[in-house]
Amino acid sequence: MYSNTKEILCIRSTKVLSLDVTIDTNTETIVKNTKHGRIRGFISERLPGHKVEQFLGVPFAEPPVGNLRLERPVEPKPWKHIQDTLKLPPACLQRTGNITNDTFSYIHRYVPGFNREDENCLYLNLYKPYEPKKSRESKYPVLLFIHGGSNEVGMGAMFDGDILAGYSKMIVITFNYRLGALGFFGAKNENLEGNYGFLDQIMVMKWIRKNIHNFDGDPTKVTIDGHSAGAADVGFHIVSPLAKGLFKYAVIQSGSPLAFWATAGDDWKEGYNINTFDLISRGNSKHKEFLKRLDKRTMKEMKAKHNPASFISFPAVVDKHFLVERPLQSFTKGQLNGESYLLSFTRDEGSEHAEALLDHYKVNIFEESIFHDVLRDLSPHQFPTICGISDIILHEYGQWEHDVKEEYKTVKRYIEMESDFVFVAPMIKLANIISNYTNNLFLFSFDHVSELAQGPEWLGKSSIT
Repeated sequence: MYSNTKEILCIRSTKVLSLDVTIDTNTETIVKNTKHGRIRGFISERLPGHKVEQFLGVPFAEPPVGNLRLERPVEPKPWKHIQDTLKLPPACLQRTGNITNDTFSYIHRYVPGFNREDENCLYLNLYKPYEPKKSRESKYPVLLFIHGGSNEVGMGAMFDGDILAGYSKMIVITFNYRLGALGFFGAKNENLEGNYGFLDQIMVMKWIRKNIHNFDGDPTKVTIDGHSAGAADVGFHIVSPLAKGLFKYAVIQSGSPLAFWATAGDDWKEGYNINTFDLISRGNSKHKEFLKRLDKRTMKEMKAKHNPASFISFPAVVDKHFLVERPLQSFTKGQLNGESYLLSFTRDEGSEHAEALLDHYKVNIFEESIFHDVLRDLSPHQFPTICGISDIILHEYGQWEHDVKEEYKTVKRYIEMESDFVFVAPMIKLANIISNYTNNLFLFSFDHVSELAQGPEWLGKSSIT
């Protein structure tokens, strides 16, 4: 269907919708064909001399509502009309913030004022260089970005792709995937697979394989890139049989599939992460049937148990479909999708978590007692077989630094420990394993702190993005 790849370019007076702001302007619009139907996007020029085609809110799956809630994603039904893709789609349902009651606190770091969420959220945003005189024999590489947010918050549109697409001459795609219980609730005996959000990501990769030629893209040059929890997701795709042949390059930023928080622990039955969700008090053993009946507002209120030491409430589960075994086993066997890998972390990965702890304890100064409290909470769970681990950690991350302001010494020690434990060590472990099977592996630490960086001095370099 719609195999004719002819572009339709027109100039008309239209309303281009970005975020929740309506702009009346004479805007160039462009129509493209996809496997499911035609879509209308618009042409922008935020970077002078680099025009970009934008298609915002392109459906890549049927809305995961009603009978499709807590089910594997399915392809969207074809449409006959030209579908406008001029407005950023709503975010998937978000977990209410732990510290504040702002549902969109994470999104607002990147897109201030955005306030739309919906269970009907499986849409992608595509940014493509506008070069009408470009030879059709020369195809664009594709970058697919998987957002972070602990698999509970965030959206693809937190990151604009237009400048990167225009400047780098590549196609950039961001997208939403189901979050929280709707995307990751795993209870094997209740037919709850738990990896629905990952299957949404696979669906986007398949959409690229089937449709990107209509945008002058090269389906054989796809890079998947993820940040934080999205980085762990990229790692899962490297070893998932479902992602085989769907990408060539992988970028893992500030996260690892081998981190303790990325998958359900060994102490839980295979296929389960139900320990993170409170349904027991509701006295209902038919979890899937029960969850399918809930209205989305009630579903949203049934948020996971979460505290600063838990890091992620809905870890991946071994479902024998997306993940056939624990990622460490697959990586150790060298069963890798893709050909080249780039891993990166920042100097102060743990600083954002330090901020959350300050809010949690309602203090302005990171006191020594907070450091000890965190170690007390972590040690029995993460190091159950090592006696005296807290003392070992306190010695390793002792007050040995002499070039740090006195009031920052404790928080800097915590940030260093947190960075190593949560991010850096699992990433180095991953790099060491991958290096056994390929030379196409690159690893770097991003240490530069911009003069324009906001936040306290001790925050340092906390995020690549």
